Amino acid sequence: MQLSTATVSMLTGKSTKTIYRWVDDGQMKAATQDEGGWTGGKIGGKLLFSLSDIAPFMTIPVTTELENALNAAEKGMAEGFNEVGLIFFENKVYDIAFVWFNMAAKKGHLDAMDWLSTCYIEGFGTEADLARGIEWLGKAAAGGHSIAAAKIKALNQ
Repeated sequence: MQLSTATVSMLTGKSTKTIYRWVDDGQMKAATQDEGGWTGGKIGGKLLFSLSDIAPFMTIPVTTELENALNAAEKGMAEGFNEVGLIFFENKVYDIAFVWFNMAAKKGHLDAMDWLSTCYIEGFGTEADLARGIEWLGKAAAGGHSIAAAKIKALNQ
């Protein structure tokens, strides 16, 4: 599996600029480069990375479950984004989980909307924001998410 620089950034919690600097400094190895080339410090081509090369820079272990979720995420599938978020959330790496839930929620994934609402309400991986949390909870409930609907009902009692 080849991962984009943006995906590596989201998995490590580092900016793409930091990823490029690590490649320039020899700290991180890029698996391949597409046409355009890499000219050190200049983003002329697209760097691709193998999961094994970035594993030392991640805060959680690489598992088959994570690999499967990343395969789906690299294809742009909301389910993959949500699964990656859940794996980081389970490992208490909330700031990275938040980013993945946000991406999945914006693609219309109802479970991700519910998890994103939890992140906002509880301040997991972001500053607590009750209004945004309830907004995402409402979107999930309106989409037919039964747990979100039950949470909304409980808030109204």
